[in-house]
Amino acid sequence: MKKIFTLFAALTMVMSMFAAQETVYFVNAEDWTGDITVHGWGGSAPETKWPGVAATKEAEKIAGKDVWSFTAEAGAYANVIFTNNGAKQTSNLKWTAGKYYVKNGWYTKEEAASAVDVPIPTYDYYVAGSFNGW
Repeated sequence: MKKIFTLFAALTMVMSMFAAQETVYFVNAEDWTGDITVHGWGGSAPETKWPGVAATKEAEKIAGKDVWSFTAEAGAYANVIFTNNGAKQTSNLKWTAGKYYVKNGWYTKEEAASAVDVPIPTYDYYVAGSFNGW
């Protein structure tokens, strides 16, 4: 019985070493200062403590902008927020493995360079109606 348990424990350890990994990328298109952190939640792993865990600065650049990555086990997080240590942040994003987040959307590596120069849309709001005789 002890041999079976030892074998099972060893197999579990080996399998965990080869668990499927997923990576998301953040292109710092808006030149945030400081290091990038990643807050993840909604998957099999416990939610990260705000403002998240450190992302890894990659050697590559896309359109002259720094690229940061975060890798976790497949299914660990369903949602993610990129921050620069909590000072600035993205909106709540759906974890999209293998993709690069640029300003307002997920892109393939090939698409990311052209997305860096796309302006973030802004909207003008107008109010219509009667305002007490105005």
